[in-house]
Formats: sequence, C-alpha cells, structure tokens
Amino acid sequence: MRGMLRRLLLSVVASFIAVTVAHAADAKLFEGEVGGLPIVLKVEVDGQSAFGAYFYRRTLFDIILNGEVRGGAVQLEAPFTEDKLKLVPKGDGYTGQLTTARGKTLPVSLRPVRPAVRSEFGDLDGYERLRLAALTLRAGRTETIGQGSIRWFVEPSSGVSLFRLVSGYGASATATINRALAQAHWKRVADYFGCPAFGGGPGSEISKPEDVYLSNRFISFGWPASWSCAGAAHPDFGLEGHSFDAVSGRELALDEVLHFGSAAPPKPDTDAWYEYRSGTFAPGVVALMKRLHPKEVLNPSGGADEEDCDYSDPGVWDFPAWHVTEKGLYLGATFARVVRVCDNPDWSYIPLSALPRR
Repeated sequence: MRGMLRRLLLSVVASFIAVTVAHAADAKLFEGEVGGLPIVLKVEVDGQSAFGAYFYRRTLFDIILNGEVRGGAVQLEAPFTEDKLKLVPKGDGYTGQLTTARGKTLPVSLRPVRPAVRSEFGDLDGYERLRLAALTLRAGRTETIGQGSIRWFVEPSSGVSLFRLVSGYGASATATINRALAQAHWKRVADYFGCPAFGGGPGSEISKPEDVYLSNRFISFGWPASWSCAGAAHPDFGLEGHSFDAVSGRELALDEVLHFGSAAPPKPDTDAWYEYRSGTFAPGVVALMKRLHPKEVLNPSGGADEEDCDYSDPGVWDFPAWHVTEKGLYLGATFARVVRVCDNPDWSYIPLSALPRR
C-alpha cells in the first residue's frame, strides 16, 4: 500500500510539473522599467485569468503575480508585497502603473524580449535565462581529491559554489562532466533567486557540496539544500546527489549502481519500474541495511519518538537520495513530513564491495 501511495504521489507531482512547464512555455517575456528601475516580467493570460512573476534586475528575486483581465487591462497583484500592477496593451508590449502597498504609484513600460541561448544554462526556461544573463562565475581554489584535481567556482551574488574537473580524467569525459556541473551550478543559482523569503531577501540557505569523491570509476558528490520560500506552507530541506561514470562522463542513475534481482531493472517511470522499486528494490535495501547496520535499522533514534524513525520500512527506501563516497554508496531515506528529521541518516552507507552483482 505504501508503494502504491508513493506511486500515486509521484504521478500527481509529475502532472503538476507538466502543467507548470506548459505554463512556463506559454508565458510571454518582457523587459522594461518600473519607475525607472529595470525589470523582467513573465505573464500568461488564460481567458479571464492572468498570472506570472517579475524581478528587478538589481536584486533578481522573484515577485509572484496573479490576477485577471478586466476591461482590456491585465490586473495583477503580488500577494507577498501587496503591490498592484495594471498593464494596458501597447503595440506588442505593455504600459501601465505599479501601486505599492504604501500607495505610491510608479509608471511601467514593457517590451518583448527574447533570451539568448547559452548551453551552460541547460534546460532553464527563458525567464530564468534572462535572470542569470548578467551573472558571472568567479574562479577559486584548486584541490586534489583522490586521483583527480578540481577547481571551485562561485557565483558572487548568491554565493552558490560548485567545482569543475581540472585533471585526472580523459578529455572527453572531463568536458561532458563539466558541462553537466555547469548546468547543475546555474540551476542552483536560479533556485536561490526563485525562492525569496517572506519580507524579501533569500529564502534559501547556501550550502556547499559535500563528500566530493573522485576515483577511477566515479565522480560524485552530495549537495544539501534547505529553504523557506514565501508562499510555501513550511520550511523544507533535501539532498541532491550527482554521480558520473569516470570513463564516459555520463551521469549515472541509481539503478545502474544498485539493483536487485537477476534481470535488469525496468525502464524508469514505467509501471514495471514503480513496481520494481517498491516490491524488489526497497525490500532489498532493507535487507542489506539490516545486515550492514543492524543497530541503526532495528533500534533507531533521532525522531520525535524513536519508533518514528522506522528504517526497516521499505517505503522509506524506494526513492532515496544517493551519491557515491569514500565510505561507499550513500542512500538517504525519505519519510513523511511529520518525521522528516529522520531523512538522510548519517550512517546509511553501503560499501562498494557489498553491492549486489548480477
């Protein structure tokens, strides 16, 4: 039952993402000024409804908008700043005014804008590419880890940093991995500015990648995150992992590193794959963890109640966060929100020598 519920949840999330992406693709992009201050705005009109977001080029943080079309004008309100925006079509752009929460009125003029395509931005949409267009990375220190060396880069406005490979691997693999690292780096910068706090400013805590691991098989790291964005019901946190094949440079899926059963895992995001994850993979992880970490699995601690952190429940292991480390393959359990403190325990490593083999 737990696996079925998780599968349903993922299906709902996937549908929500699909709708969000569709809206992002349909949204029209504009640049212009509010009271002389440069802004970028995206807006979508759907019948009588309208919604979007904008940012000042000086600060880059999102200001979410929603509203309606009334009398030919687009009337929008920012729920967290209480600013009101009235846009009247003018040619292929808009003119209008913004009224602040204190009653000050500022003129608005907007014209269409087309963002440049930059490979390092990956699949970020046009609005995000416009947000990041003027930002640059600053090179930092280099260090040697395992068999390779890396150099750190930081985006100064957000403080988000990530490394690139310098040496120790083939030229093709290095280029492929560095391209993926650049895209992950800019995605995290975009996430930072897309998460304003209540009252303005950043809602994300800046965290550096951890457990950077370079071997003849893997290049891998974990990247923790925590955030409390305006409009969210509660603060949240998570762990993002990236692991690459050291020879080809290709980013790896967990099923390529850890699998159970004699057959190859089913194709991801299919019915068979969800059944495999809940019915074969997760129970296999529990059995492995009981053998490797019996005390932690059978006598858990760390939650509001010791019984809350039930690491023997297969349902917390079917879609874990993961990356490869010196200690082995790290898997991060995921729990229901009321016991999220149990997520990503500090002991759940599987030595590479203990990984099941087909």
